[in-house]
Amino acid sequence: MSKRQRHGEEKAKSETSTVKQERKLRDRAHLCGVAQLKAMRLRNKSTQTYADKCDELEGIIETVKASAAGAESLGDSLLSLYVLRNSFQRRMDAAKKSGDLGREDHASKRLRNLNQLLDMFISGECSWNNTKNREHTDADLKPVGRFEAQENAILAAIVGAGYHPTELPKSAPGQPGVKAQIRAAVEGGEMPFTLDTFNKAWQRLRKSRAISDTE
Repeated sequence: MSKRQRHGEEKAKSETSTVKQERKLRDRAHLCGVAQLKAMRLRNKSTQTYADKCDELEGIIETVKASAAGAESLGDSLLSLYVLRNSFQRRMDAAKKSGDLGREDHASKRLRNLNQLLDMFISGECSWNNTKNREHTDADLKPVGRFEAQENAILAAIVGAGYHPTELPKSAPGQPGVKAQIRAAVEGGEMPFTLDTFNKAWQRLRKSRAISDTE
């Protein structure tokens, strides 16, 4: 094999590796987006005290430190992390409004730690310690059912288009609305949709109130 051929093969392998890495980052970012949307629905359903939430965050951090998988171990905790982030953000905002610097600083530190965890998951790098991360594969992504995957794809497209899922603008008479825009957006995605499967997934999201129009 000539030097030019070897160079060509090495370049092709490098480009393939880059594409795979970019896909991993997109997959992780998508999982985070879905978890964030689910956390928004659970906003007023948490019965934990602030101390309980702090303990839960510390537990997740210790799990990451002890796990041979490093940042990959966060996959099962994404929803909890976004629920906790919403809570810490509200706590910090309330403390800031009341002028309680101690509470504001405490919540701010928890919020920074939590955001660091989310950044670690998306990047796949563990910055808390030198734990060796294993190679991420598609098998590491927790599989979801077909219906949930369809709904997640629609929710991600709604957010990607700049809309809030529960504050969709109503269609003007005679004009294509948000639903048509989102259907066009998901047609080119990895999740296959027919007109029928898209409409049914949209109806399920409507029924569960995961999506709704502005009042």
